[in-house]
Amino acid sequence: MGKNSVEVNYDDENDILVIKLKNGRASDTIELGEDIFALVDENNEILEIEIWRAKEIIAKAIADKTTEKIKASIKAKETWFAQTFVS
Repeated sequence: MGKNSVEVNYDDENDILVIKLKNGRASDTIELGEDIFALVDENNEILEIEIWRAKEIIAKAIADKTTEKIKASIKAKETWFAQTFVS
C-alpha cells in the first residue's frame, strides 16, 4: 500500500467490509460501534476498520442521511412559501 492509499475489500459470504488504511501489525481491536471495529497497532494508530453486517449498516446510514436531506429541503421550501405568499 502506498502512503496515501486506502484498500477496500468486501467479504460477501460474511457481509464484512474491510477498509485498510495502512500496513502494520494489529495489537488490539477497538469497538467503535455496534459491529464496527478498528484494528490498531502498538501506537493506537488505526490500521483498518471492519464493518460487520455491512449491507444493513451502510444502507441504514445512507437512508438516514437521505431522510435528513429530504426533511431539510421540505422545511426550506415551506419557509420560502410562507415568507413569499403568507406574509
